[in-house]
Amino acid sequence: MNRKEAKRWIGKYVTIDEGVCGSYAGLLEAVHTSPGTPWTAEILIKGVIAAPAFNNTDSFKPLKYEKDETVLAKGSKVHSYSEDFTYSYRESYAAALKKLWDEKNNLADDLERSLSLIQQELRKWQMEHMLVDASYVYYKVFHKDGSVYIYDENKKDALGLEGFPFEFEVLKHERWTPAYYINNGIFEDRSGSRIRIKPGENIRLNKEQFDPYKMLINEVSDPSLQALERGLKKMNIGHEHCVHCHNSLLMKMLASYNSEEFTGVNFLTYSTGTDQVLVQHHYERRSFPKTQQEVTFDRFEFTHDSGKRILTTYTNQVSQDQ
Repeated sequence: MNRKEAKRWIGKYVTIDEGVCGSYAGLLEAVHTSPGTPWTAEILIKGVIAAPAFNNTDSFKPLKYEKDETVLAKGSKVHSYSEDFTYSYRESYAAALKKLWDEKNNLADDLERSLSLIQQELRKWQMEHMLVDASYVYYKVFHKDGSVYIYDENKKDALGLEGFPFEFEVLKHERWTPAYYINNGIFEDRSGSRIRIKPGENIRLNKEQFDPYKMLINEVSDPSLQALERGLKKMNIGHEHCVHCHNSLLMKMLASYNSEEFTGVNFLTYSTGTDQVLVQHHYERRSFPKTQQEVTFDRFEFTHDSGKRILTTYTNQVSQDQ
C-alpha cells in the first residue's frame, strides 16, 4: 500500500505485519506524510490476524499490541484489509491460534504420512532396522544360584535366560551366529550345533525382534498366517504396510508362558498412504497335556476405510473365507 492508497483507506480496516511478533487488524485513523520521509499510519488496534511465532519452542512471543491501542506504524508494514472484521480482540486471537493449529496439524499429518511411507519402503526391502540407532542390545552372561542370567550394562538390568523366547546371536569361530537358548548356558544355532557360553562372555539380541508385528508373524502357525495373507491380498495390501500392531497374544504368553489357555484380540493397522485397513485378530490357544492335543483358532476381520469388509479364519486345519 502506498501513501496515496492509504489516504483513501482512512476509516477502514487495515493490517499491520510485525513478522514473528504477529499480524494485527485495526482502523486506519490517519496517514502522516512528510516530504523525503517514509509515510506512517496511525491505527486503532482491534484484533489479531496472525499469532506471534513460538519463542524458543516452549512459549509464544508476547502480543505486540493491545486492544484499542493507538499505534504509529511504518507504511511498509501496513496492508489493506478487504474482509469484514467482526471479532472481538479475544475472539480474533483465538481464531488466529486455531488457524495456526490447523496449519501445524496439517504439517504433522503430512510428516506422519511421509514417515509411514519411508518406513513401509524400508520394511519392503527388509531394511527397517536402519531406523534404529543401534540394532543390537549386548548382554553379559553370568550364573547365580544355579541359574543363568544376562546383564545389560547400559540399563543395569538382569534377565533370566530360562524360557526366553527370542533368538540371540553368540560368537562362534569369532563370528556372530543366530542361536536359541536351550539350558545350562547352552545355545543351539540353526544348524543344530550347540554352543556353550561361559560366564563373562557376551551375547547380543537384534532389536528388530521386539517389533510386535514381526513377533506376531513368527508366532502364528503357517495356516493362520496364510489366512491373514489371503485377507491382505484381497485388500490389495501387504505386510510392509503395517503401521501399528497391538500384540496382546505375545504379552500374555510372556507374562505366563506356562499357561495352557490364551484368548484375546490383536489390533493391526495397515496404511498405503491413501488406503487404511484395520484388522481385528481374534485368537484362541488351548493345550490339553493329558491328550497332547492343542486347539488353535484365529479369525481375522478386515475393514477397509471404503467400508469393504472381509473375514478369514483358521481352526484345526480348516479355514474359511467370507
